[in-house]
Amino acid sequence: MSIRHILFVAALFCTAAFAAPASRPPVAGSWQLRYAEEFDGSGADLQQRGWMTLRGSGDGYRAPFNPDLDDTAFDSNYATLQNGNLRLRWALVALTDGGRSYPYTAGIATTATGFNFRYGVIEARIWLPSAAGIAPAFWLLPSPVDSAWPPEVDIAEFSTTERGQVDAHFNVHYRQGGRLRQIYGFPAYGENVGGAWHIYTLDWRPDSMTMLLDGRTVYRYTGAGIPAVPMYIVFSAGVLKGQRPGAGNMLVDYVRVWQ
Repeated sequence: MSIRHILFVAALFCTAAFAAPASRPPVAGSWQLRYAEEFDGSGADLQQRGWMTLRGSGDGYRAPFNPDLDDTAFDSNYATLQNGNLRLRWALVALTDGGRSYPYTAGIATTATGFNFRYGVIEARIWLPSAAGIAPAFWLLPSPVDSAWPPEVDIAEFSTTERGQVDAHFNVHYRQGGRLRQIYGFPAYGENVGGAWHIYTLDWRPDSMTMLLDGRTVYRYTGAGIPAVPMYIVFSAGVLKGQRPGAGNMLVDYVRVWQ
């Protein structure tokens, strides 16, 4: 092989390895990339990039969002950058918050004090193990942090069977007529998404919410309850109450937003 050929192949490799984020989402329309986090770097660079690694600011933000369903409290050391991914760990390490003890400690990363958006296309590439009892999620909450709840958009909320099969579903929590209501698509993405990388996409518009898995439409909703407020991004690890999985990781390769 000639030197010129070797250099040409090397250039192609470098271009593929360090290509810029995709300029278009897997959805028809005129879109502009507004936000792209590729999770490059290492160690604790996450906070320096505008990500919050607890539920919020101040005391009391280590506790889970729903203590009745989740046996996990959060610790900043469990959310790190590693090998070009966001790594959210969970482990059987007890943590006490507000006088209540939780058997597991886990990681969370949010853009609560940074990026938020209203309408557009958001997608993330995520890997999860095939493990029973885990409850990680890719979701949106209203901005700013500690705003009134709902709304809440669970782009991909993961749950597992006793066999360790990981299912992913779509939820929207909203209030109508003074009552809490829920849009529930289960399993929106099909079954058994654990043990492999998948791309989860939400096309969020004023009159519809469309979910895609690896570029393929799997669920579409056009009824009441579609949020109309700016929302921030949340990735969270978790363990279902009463379950005892071994230590593990949720990995996120990137998250991107187009409008």
